[in-house]
Amino acid sequence: MQKRQVISRLNLLYIAFFIILCLGVSKVLFNSDFKKGFNAGFQQGIEEMLDKKKITYFYASIPVETPNNEFHQIESNNEFTNTTISAQTTVMNFKVQSPKISSNANLLATVSVLCYLTVFILLFVIMLSIRKSIKTNDVFNMNNIKLIRIIGVLFIASSLLFDWARYIEINYMIEITKGTGIVINPASISLNDILIGILILVIAEIFNIGYTVTEEQKFTI
Repeated sequence: MQKRQVISRLNLLYIAFFIILCLGVSKVLFNSDFKKGFNAGFQQGIEEMLDKKKITYFYASIPVETPNNEFHQIESNNEFTNTTISAQTTVMNFKVQSPKISSNANLLATVSVLCYLTVFILLFVIMLSIRKSIKTNDVFNMNNIKLIRIIGVLFIASSLLFDWARYIEINYMIEITKGTGIVINPASISLNDILIGILILVIAEIFNIGYTVTEEQKFTI
């Protein structure tokens, strides 16, 4: 009875996992930024094939500083007549035309995305493996432990690769915008996925402890 309850909960997690995955993919594919990025990448590829002297590069959501932390008032003609709206620019999208530069940032970002895709595939595999292990009373096995460790390492590696690519992009933008009056914030490391990766590695160690205890009990018997 208890096994059935656990398997039922895992089945609900499968359903939730696929729903979230489908929503995430649809959000990306139907997002206007994705379409713009796809068109920009297609245009860049055409220009590179034609071997033009200047190729167009697009840099999205680059963090910028506003002088004196100023807010600019926006005129509003809506029904809220007594409401004042002010805005501050914190990110900018840049379109740069220049001779071909290093593609290290694009390469790192691509590898980062591939790591994340691998994580999603392994999450599905580990959920199936755990479900199968529950039926055989062998949840704490080395196969599950290895998969969980790989997922944790890939999470951390993906985050670091993406941050590295972002660092290259932002430093390049800092260099080419000198003297323009635009102040770009230096790149920073995102800790969210790193913390998730560490948490997953902790879970892997908990599984490893369970495996060790189970093996010791076998020898005791």
